[in-house]
Amino acid sequence: MTIELFKGNLLDISKEADLSTALSAKEILTKRRNDESLDGENLRNTWMWTGDFSMYRVENGKVLLYLAPTAQNLVFQNIEDAYCQFTKNRDYNPTKEGIAKIMDSAKSGETFVCDLSKLNLKEHNDEWVYFSIDDAKKGKQRELRNRVYDDEDVNLLKGKGTKFFVLNPKYVLQNVKDNESAVGRVSFLDGWLDGCNFVARGRDAGDDGGRLVGVRRSERVAESDERVFARDNFSEAYKTIISNPDKVTSEMVSGLSNLIASYLTRQAK
Repeated sequence: MTIELFKGNLLDISKEADLSTALSAKEILTKRRNDESLDGENLRNTWMWTGDFSMYRVENGKVLLYLAPTAQNLVFQNIEDAYCQFTKNRDYNPTKEGIAKIMDSAKSGETFVCDLSKLNLKEHNDEWVYFSIDDAKKGKQRELRNRVYDDEDVNLLKGKGTKFFVLNPKYVLQNVKDNESAVGRVSFLDGWLDGCNFVARGRDAGDDGGRLVGVRRSERVAESDERVFARDNFSEAYKTIISNPDKVTSEMVSGLSNLIASYLTRQAK
Protein backbone atom coordinates (compact mmCIF):
# COMPACT_ATOMS: atom_id res chain seq x y z
CA MET A 1 0.00 0.00 0.00
CA THR A 2 1.18 3.50 -0.79
CA ILE A 3 0.97 6.13 1.92
CA GLU A 4 0.12 9.69 0.99
CA LEU A 5 -0.10 13.09 2.67
CA PHE A 6 -3.68 14.37 2.91
CA LYS A 7 -4.52 18.00 3.67
CA GLY A 8 -7.56 19.70 5.19
CA ASN A 9 -9.97 19.26 8.05
CA LEU A 10 -10.63 15.76 9.34
CA LEU A 11 -14.03 15.35 7.70
CA ASP A 12 -12.73 16.33 4.26
CA ILE A 13 -9.66 14.15 4.69
CA SER A 14 -11.87 11.18 5.60
CA LYS A 15 -13.49 11.34 2.15
CA GLU A 16 -10.11 10.67 0.52
CA ALA A 17 -8.11 8.76 3.13
CA ASP A 18 -8.87 5.52 4.91
CA LEU A 19 -8.57 6.78 8.48
CA SER A 20 -7.89 3.26 9.78
CA THR A 21 -4.47 3.53 8.08
CA ALA A 22 -3.49 6.87 9.68
CA LEU A 23 0.06 6.80 11.00
CA SER A 24 0.56 7.11 14.74
CA ALA A 25 2.75 9.82 16.23
CA LYS A 26 5.52 7.27 16.77
CA GLU A 27 5.38 6.23 13.10
CA ILE A 28 5.45 9.86 11.95
CA LEU A 29 8.43 10.57 14.18
CA THR A 30 10.30 7.67 12.59
CA LYS A 31 9.77 9.26 9.18
CA ARG A 32 10.82 12.64 10.54
CA ARG A 33 14.05 11.18 11.89
CA ASN A 34 14.75 9.95 8.37
CA ASP A 35 13.92 13.44 7.05
CA GLU A 36 11.28 12.00 4.70
CA SER A 37 8.97 13.96 2.40
CA LEU A 38 5.60 13.09 0.89
CA ASP A 39 4.03 14.82 -2.10
CA GLY A 40 6.88 17.33 -2.06
CA GLU A 41 6.31 18.32 1.57
CA ASN A 42 8.84 17.58 4.30
CA LEU A 43 7.10 15.81 7.17
CA ARG A 44 9.08 17.80 9.72
CA ASN A 45 7.68 21.14 8.66
CA THR A 46 4.01 20.97 9.61
CA TRP A 47 1.67 19.72 12.30
CA MET A 48 -0.20 16.48 11.64
CA TRP A 49 -3.20 14.58 12.88
CA THR A 50 -2.07 11.23 14.26
CA GLY A 51 -3.89 7.92 14.59
CA ASP A 52 -3.66 8.04 18.40
CA PHE A 53 -6.96 8.50 20.25
CA SER A 54 -7.21 9.97 23.74
CA MET A 55 -10.14 9.29 26.06
CA TYR A 56 -10.60 10.73 29.54
CA ARG A 57 -12.72 9.22 32.31
CA VAL A 58 -13.34 9.65 36.01
CA GLU A 59 -13.09 6.37 37.90
CA ASN A 60 -13.26 6.17 41.69
CA GLY A 61 -12.51 9.87 41.90
CA LYS A 62 -9.39 9.57 39.71
CA VAL A 63 -9.03 11.22 36.30
CA LEU A 64 -7.67 8.67 33.85
CA LEU A 65 -6.23 9.03 30.37
CA TYR A 66 -6.67 6.18 27.90
CA LEU A 67 -4.27 6.59 24.98
CA ALA A 68 -5.38 4.20 22.23
CA PRO A 69 -3.79 3.22 18.89
CA THR A 70 -5.25 3.88 15.45
CA ALA A 71 -7.13 0.57 15.47
CA GLN A 72 -9.13 1.78 18.48
CA ASN A 73 -9.64 5.40 17.39
CA LEU A 74 -13.32 6.07 18.07
CA VAL A 75 -13.21 9.50 16.42
CA PHE A 76 -11.91 8.05 13.16
CA GLN A 77 -14.41 5.18 13.31
CA ASN A 78 -17.32 7.60 13.80
CA ILE A 79 -15.93 10.62 11.99
CA GLU A 80 -19.19 12.32 10.95
CA ASP A 81 -20.71 12.18 14.44
CA ALA A 82 -17.40 13.11 16.09
CA TYR A 83 -16.83 16.02 13.70
CA CYS A 84 -20.32 17.35 14.44
CA GLN A 85 -19.75 17.07 18.20
CA PHE A 86 -16.36 18.79 18.01
CA THR A 87 -17.65 21.71 15.97
CA LYS A 88 -20.69 22.19 18.22
CA ASN A 89 -19.51 21.19 21.70
CA ARG A 90 -15.68 21.08 21.51
CA ASP A 91 -15.68 17.58 22.99
CA TYR A 92 -16.47 14.16 21.60
CA ASN A 93 -18.54 11.98 23.92
CA PRO A 94 -18.20 8.32 22.90
CA THR A 95 -21.06 5.86 23.24
CA LYS A 96 -21.13 3.39 26.12
CA GLU A 97 -20.18 0.66 23.64
CA GLY A 98 -17.22 2.70 22.43
CA ILE A 99 -16.05 3.38 25.98
CA ALA A 100 -16.27 -0.33 26.81
CA LYS A 101 -14.21 -1.14 23.72
CA ILE A 102 -11.41 1.21 24.80
CA MET A 103 -11.45 -0.13 28.36
CA ASP A 104 -11.24 -3.71 27.06
CA SER A 105 -8.26 -2.78 24.89
CA ALA A 106 -6.58 -1.32 27.99
CA LYS A 107 -6.98 -4.65 29.78
CA SER A 108 -5.17 -6.37 26.92
CA GLY A 109 -2.37 -3.79 26.98
CA GLU A 110 -3.16 -2.41 23.52
CA THR A 111 -4.28 0.90 25.03
CA PHE A 112 -2.21 2.71 27.66
CA VAL A 113 -4.05 3.98 30.72
CA CYS A 114 -2.75 6.18 33.51
CA ASP A 115 -3.90 8.35 36.40
CA LEU A 116 -3.19 11.98 35.47
CA SER A 117 -2.23 12.74 39.07
CA LYS A 118 0.85 10.55 38.57
CA LEU A 119 2.27 12.72 35.76
CA ASN A 120 3.46 15.79 37.69
CA LEU A 121 1.66 18.04 35.23
CA LYS A 122 2.11 21.78 34.78
CA GLU A 123 -0.88 23.97 34.02
CA HIS A 124 -1.06 25.74 30.67
CA ASN A 125 -4.63 26.96 31.11
CA ASP A 126 -7.96 25.72 32.50
CA GLU A 127 -8.24 23.17 29.69
CA TRP A 128 -4.68 21.97 29.03
CA VAL A 129 -1.77 20.74 31.12
CA TYR A 130 1.56 19.23 30.12
CA PHE A 131 4.89 17.72 31.09
CA SER A 132 8.24 18.19 29.38
CA ILE A 133 9.62 15.09 27.67
CA ASP A 134 13.10 16.11 28.85
CA ASP A 135 11.90 15.67 32.44
CA ALA A 136 10.09 12.37 31.87
CA LYS A 137 12.82 10.10 33.20
CA LYS A 138 10.85 7.62 35.31
CA GLY A 139 7.46 6.30 36.33
CA LYS A 140 4.24 6.96 34.45
CA GLN A 141 5.66 10.07 32.78
CA ARG A 142 8.33 8.00 31.06
CA GLU A 143 5.90 5.19 30.20
CA LEU A 144 3.51 7.66 28.57
CA ARG A 145 6.31 9.52 26.80
CA ASN A 146 7.59 6.23 25.37
CA ARG A 147 4.20 5.59 23.74
CA VAL A 148 5.07 8.48 21.40
CA TYR A 149 8.78 9.32 21.54
CA ASP A 150 11.67 6.86 21.19
CA ASP A 151 14.91 7.59 23.07
CA GLU A 152 16.38 8.73 19.74
CA ASP A 153 13.58 11.29 19.39
CA VAL A 154 14.22 12.54 22.92
CA ASN A 155 17.91 13.01 22.15
CA LEU A 156 17.18 14.85 18.89
CA LEU A 157 14.66 17.13 20.61
CA LYS A 158 16.70 17.75 23.75
CA GLY A 159 16.57 21.39 24.79
CA LYS A 160 13.70 22.30 22.43
CA GLY A 161 11.18 22.38 25.28
CA THR A 162 9.06 19.63 23.73
CA LYS A 163 5.84 19.07 25.66
CA PHE A 164 3.30 16.28 26.02
CA PHE A 165 -0.14 17.93 26.35
CA VAL A 166 -3.21 16.33 27.93
CA LEU A 167 -6.51 17.65 29.25
CA ASN A 168 -6.52 19.44 32.58
CA PRO A 169 -7.98 17.09 35.23
CA LYS A 170 -10.19 19.97 36.43
CA TYR A 171 -11.66 20.24 32.93
CA VAL A 172 -12.35 16.49 32.85
CA LEU A 173 -14.05 16.58 36.24
CA GLN A 174 -16.29 19.40 35.02
CA ASN A 175 -17.24 17.71 31.75
CA VAL A 176 -17.48 14.01 32.55
CA LYS A 177 -20.81 13.76 34.30
CA ASP A 178 -20.84 10.16 35.55
CA ASN A 179 -18.99 6.84 35.61
CA GLU A 180 -20.55 5.78 32.31
CA SER A 181 -19.37 8.73 30.22
CA ALA A 182 -16.08 10.04 28.85
CA VAL A 183 -14.48 12.87 26.89
CA GLY A 184 -12.67 11.93 23.70
CA ARG A 185 -10.14 14.02 21.80
CA VAL A 186 -8.07 13.65 18.64
CA SER A 187 -4.28 13.88 18.77
CA PHE A 188 -1.74 15.73 16.71
CA LEU A 189 1.99 16.27 16.49
CA ASP A 190 3.44 19.75 16.08
CA GLY A 191 6.04 20.51 13.44
CA TRP A 192 9.74 20.21 14.24
CA LEU A 193 10.29 23.99 14.45
CA ASP A 194 7.36 24.32 16.87
CA GLY A 195 8.92 21.85 19.29
CA CYS A 196 7.34 18.65 17.97
CA ASN A 197 4.88 18.67 20.89
CA PHE A 198 2.44 15.77 21.15
CA VAL A 199 -1.08 16.98 21.85
CA ALA A 200 -3.55 14.44 23.27
CA ARG A 201 -6.29 17.02 23.70
CA GLY A 202 -7.06 18.14 20.13
CA ARG A 203 -10.57 19.39 19.31
CA ASP A 204 -10.11 21.59 16.22
CA ALA A 205 -11.25 18.89 13.81
CA GLY A 206 -12.43 21.61 11.43
CA ASP A 207 -8.98 23.16 10.97
CA ASP A 208 -8.32 23.20 7.21
CA GLY A 209 -4.57 23.44 7.83
CA GLY A 210 -4.34 19.86 9.08
CA ARG A 211 -2.30 17.04 7.59
CA LEU A 212 -2.68 13.27 7.89
CA VAL A 213 -0.49 10.45 6.55
CA GLY A 214 -2.31 7.30 5.45
CA VAL A 215 -3.57 5.23 2.52
CA ARG A 216 -6.11 6.44 -0.04
CA ARG A 217 -9.57 4.92 0.37
CA SER A 218 -9.75 3.74 -3.25
CA GLU A 219 -6.50 1.79 -2.84
CA ARG A 220 -7.78 0.04 0.28
CA VAL A 221 -11.04 -0.86 -1.49
CA ALA A 222 -9.13 -2.24 -4.48
CA GLU A 223 -6.90 -4.31 -2.20
CA SER A 224 -9.94 -5.70 -0.39
CA ASP A 225 -11.58 -6.58 -3.70
CA GLU A 226 -8.42 -8.43 -4.79
CA ARG A 227 -8.42 -10.49 -1.59
CA VAL A 228 -12.09 -11.41 -2.06
CA PHE A 229 -11.44 -12.31 -5.72
CA ALA A 230 -8.51 -14.54 -4.78
CA ARG A 231 -10.49 -16.24 -2.00
CA ASP A 232 -13.48 -16.87 -4.28
CA ASN A 233 -11.25 -18.27 -7.03
CA PHE A 234 -9.60 -20.63 -4.55
CA SER A 235 -13.00 -21.86 -3.34
CA GLU A 236 -14.23 -22.38 -6.90
CA ALA A 237 -11.10 -24.37 -7.77
CA TYR A 238 -11.67 -26.64 -4.78
CA LYS A 239 -15.32 -27.19 -5.72
CA THR A 240 -14.34 -27.99 -9.30
CA ILE A 241 -11.85 -30.67 -8.21
CA ILE A 242 -14.27 -32.29 -5.74
CA SER A 243 -17.08 -32.31 -8.31
CA ASN A 244 -14.96 -33.83 -11.09
CA PRO A 245 -12.84 -36.64 -9.58
CA ASP A 246 -12.58 -38.40 -12.95
CA LYS A 247 -10.66 -35.43 -14.36
CA VAL A 248 -8.00 -35.38 -11.64
CA THR A 249 -4.53 -36.15 -13.00
CA SER A 250 -1.59 -37.86 -11.28
CA GLU A 251 0.16 -34.49 -11.15
CA MET A 252 -2.82 -33.00 -9.27
CA VAL A 253 -2.89 -35.95 -6.86
CA SER A 254 0.80 -35.49 -6.11
CA GLY A 255 0.32 -31.76 -5.45
CA LEU A 256 -2.72 -32.34 -3.23
CA SER A 257 -0.86 -35.03 -1.29
CA ASN A 258 1.91 -32.54 -0.56
CA LEU A 259 -0.67 -30.01 0.60
CA ILE A 260 -2.27 -32.57 2.95
CA ALA A 261 1.12 -33.58 4.37
CA SER A 262 2.03 -29.94 4.97
CA TYR A 263 -1.34 -29.29 6.66
CA LEU A 264 -1.01 -32.31 8.97
CA THR A 265 2.52 -31.25 9.94
CA ARG A 266 1.31 -27.78 10.90
CA GLN A 267 -1.60 -29.19 12.92
CA ALA A 268 0.74 -31.52 14.82
CA LYS A 269 2.86 -28.62 16.11
